[in-house]
Amino acid sequence: LSDETGAKIVYALQYNNALKTLDLCRNELEEGAGRGIAALLRNNSCLQKLDVCENRGLKGKREMLEAMKTNRTVTLLDLSHCSLEDSDLTAVAEMLRANSTLKCLQLDEDERQQIEGFR
Repeated sequence: LSDETGAKIVYALQYNNALKTLDLCRNELEEGAGRGIAALLRNNSCLQKLDVCENRGLKGKREMLEAMKTNRTVTLLDLSHCSLEDSDLTAVAEMLRANSTLKCLQLDEDERQQIEGFR
């Protein structure tokens, strides 16, 4: 999704009180979409599952992870196949320490092994 399209879609969903699952898998999310998802995570109080898997160039992931620190509704977050770097995994570990609601975090096998080192 382009910056403009992604931002518009996610902005429209911020105050939606019915959507429980958002699947943005394989959408080549750009920076604006990533920032929009972060805003969604801060403002939406009913979203439970967020799937952004297979967005190899996922931009805005740190903003999303920062917003997840205080999100109290999302129980499943899929970041598999998003080419997470070491700094991203550090942000994931920090998010996990702060978020007590998340029940399922999906990562690639090698990323799961790396994050074990951050505990």
